[in-house]
Amino acid sequence: PVVRVGQSRTALLLRWAVTGRPVVERLLADVDLVHVISPAVPVPTRRPAVWTLHDTFPLDQPEWSSARARWLFRRCLPGLRGAAAVIVPSRVVADRALELGIPAPRVHVVPEAADDRFHGAMPSPDRLPAGVTPGSYWLLLGTAAPRKNWRVVIAALAATPPPERRPVLLVGPPSRHDADLMAHARDCGVAAEVHRLGFVPDEDLPGLVAGARALLHPSLGEGFGLPVIEAIATGTPVAVAAAAALPETVGAAGLLVDPTDPGAWAAAMAVLAEDDAHAELVGRARPRGAEHRWDAVAIQTAEVYATCR
Repeated sequence: PVVRVGQSRTALLLRWAVTGRPVVERLLADVDLVHVISPAVPVPTRRPAVWTLHDTFPLDQPEWSSARARWLFRRCLPGLRGAAAVIVPSRVVADRALELGIPAPRVHVVPEAADDRFHGAMPSPDRLPAGVTPGSYWLLLGTAAPRKNWRVVIAALAATPPPERRPVLLVGPPSRHDADLMAHARDCGVAAEVHRLGFVPDEDLPGLVAGARALLHPSLGEGFGLPVIEAIATGTPVAVAAAAALPETVGAAGLLVDPTDPGAWAAAMAVLAEDDAHAELVGRARPRGAEHRWDAVAIQTAEVYATCR
């Protein structure tokens, strides 16, 4: 059952961040274990606690986070170090957790998964811009924030001969970086081929992913890379940055590309445009996607809980 705490969320989180009170068990009855699903604010408890550590960017790449997020993450470090268990989505994050002083026996790698709607999803033209058809476009999911590194794909598109260019669809919530990104597309002479779709409802996303020629994910940093495994679950080929946890997430199911080299991305796009190479990557994607389902994540998470008794 879902139980809502009868306090202002803002006031409660501020009290937790500043004073470390009240403990969770004073707010809710019959608490046996507390799972903090992200170290966004310190959660005080005297019960066994499981924390999920998605990444350590506020410490390692502070320019990617706000001053508030960096401060709160540092406030969470004692909770992480004292947790009964810490769940991480990749070996890369696990290694960093050990460097932060979390004991190795308490660190558990539980990879993330794709929603069932992505498995076996069919292409849909409903959200496509005029003139763009299923199977014809490159797809990027996320935000226009510098960490996602979308500019390198736009530069790669400009390096592609015009007859061989495919439209690029940028999907994700609006960002203060959108204007700069589209200005970059204009400067590169490819603004007509770059479509900023903005936010797409969850129910429309699987069809959009399934209809892409490939997902391009040039992110400079990921603790896992959820859009990548969602694309793989649909059977859509992927090309990802050879950085952070992305090679671990994609395995042999996609192409690894230098995140800083537009020419390398143009070459990867040329490979993905070839029918034989595309078909081979589709064949690699489906079994990889089948390995990542949320019911398996739930089972592994329950097994972690059992270690805390």
